[in-house]
Amino acid sequence: MKKFVMLALTGFVFAAPAFTSVANATDAAVATEVTTETTAVETTTVETVEKKLQDGTVVHIKGDAVFVVAADGTETAAPDGVHTLEDGTTVETKAGVVVAPAAAE
Repeated sequence: MKKFVMLALTGFVFAAPAFTSVANATDAAVATEVTTETTAVETTTVETVEKKLQDGTVVHIKGDAVFVVAADGTETAAPDGVHTLEDGTTVETKAGVVVAPAAAE
């Protein structure tokens, strides 16, 4: 009986490091997945330019999007049409997006 117990304990001692290696390998795989998801996220910074129309209305231009700024600071998409800035530059928008390049008059 002593031999059997000794063999069983010996097998357990040799199996324990193998179990630990599998657990660590699983943790490494999970960490790799999280890292992969984290690196897939990209951030884009768009510069906001504040301009005024000839009638004094403040607009924000963010990339190709144009927003009309209300007195309380809320932004709404610019209406369709040609808008003239204070400096004489015109911007044509459709659904709040610039569709024609700006031109000086």
